[in-house]
Amino acid sequence: PPFLSLLIQFSKSAPISSQKCVSFLISGFLSSFTACFSWPHFLTYQRISRVVKHMCRPWLLLLAASLMFIAINKTTFVHPFLLADNRHYPFYIWRLVFLSHPANKYLLIPVYILSFIFIHQTLRDSYTIARSPVWLVLFWLCVALSTIPQRLVEFRYFIVPYLLLRLHYPPSHTLALLGELLTYAVVNIGTFYLFAYKPFSWSSEPGVQQRFMW
Repeated sequence: PPFLSLLIQFSKSAPISSQKCVSFLISGFLSSFTACFSWPHFLTYQRISRVVKHMCRPWLLLLAASLMFIAINKTTFVHPFLLADNRHYPFYIWRLVFLSHPANKYLLIPVYILSFIFIHQTLRDSYTIARSPVWLVLFWLCVALSTIPQRLVEFRYFIVPYLLLRLHYPPSHTLALLGELLTYAVVNIGTFYLFAYKPFSWSSEPGVQQRFMW
């Protein structure tokens, strides 16, 4: 069952690399990760118009932004492995975005909120059980249980929730599918290129080639 797979993902986390804490920033990462790979499916007139209606409720957006601000301010943790291993995307994202200025983690709050709204509106158009409020509540609850307790930011925590979301998206236009395919191709070809042709070495392990990976 889909919800069981999310809970299994949570329970089988490695005890050393996945020290448990409460980090709501991970939920923002998941929403933006999903939006990054799903963006072609969000660009329909119906979904954009519904998102604009949400944007016309400033009190609701202000409440969401305030809660996210407090959560990020109080529950942002940096796992030592995150800044110690430069073979993965999260290392560069954290160093170039979050460590470049203390305010950057707050400037991304609109991105997190907008991504979540687009995901929710897309699921509303689904022909599957994902349209059910009960399914949505259980899904986001399981996502919270499998991501928020993680101190270490790794994309592997997002794979199962993302696949479950993607499986419940409504049928899309051919152009949206091509845009999605192109996004996957660009990211993966770039990753394979770095892995195959851009090895590097650490000063602590001279002569040993390190390779970039997800």
